Amino acid sequence: MLAVISVAMQTIFWTAISWRDIRTRIIPLWPEILFGIAGVAVSIGAGRSVWEIAGGAALGAVICALAYVSREEVGYGDALCVGVIGVWNGISSGIWILMCAMLLLVAAAIPLLLLKKATGKTRMPMAPFLTAGMFLVEVPALWMTL
Repeated sequence: MLAVISVAMQTIFWTAISWRDIRTRIIPLWPEILFGIAGVAVSIGAGRSVWEIAGGAALGAVICALAYVSREEVGYGDALCVGVIGVWNGISSGIWILMCAMLLLVAAAIPLLLLKKATGKTRMPMAPFLTAGMFLVEVPALWMTL
């Protein structure tokens, strides 16, 4: 039952964050931090090991380093999203969610580039793709546990 509540809470939260990212290109810091703290509590309640939770947070640190190296081509808010998703879902699911998000982002970018609606410099919000990736990974996993 905790897994169902977790996926429902994440879906609602990440949908709201995605909406804000699409409209303003800003990901709010404090709601993410508070949701990350809640994610630690939920993950511990779900029986995840400390290493699984810390590994999920480390995914965000890796993306944060990428943001620094790329001069924020990937934003720090996106890195925080990845870290919070990793804390909520653990490192193994976090990697799959990140891979799905990247594939969806590329799948959305290719038609825009081909139709000349975007260039290589066009910035796209990442939160909606992370939300979709989370949904695509966690809902089937949830379905298999019911």
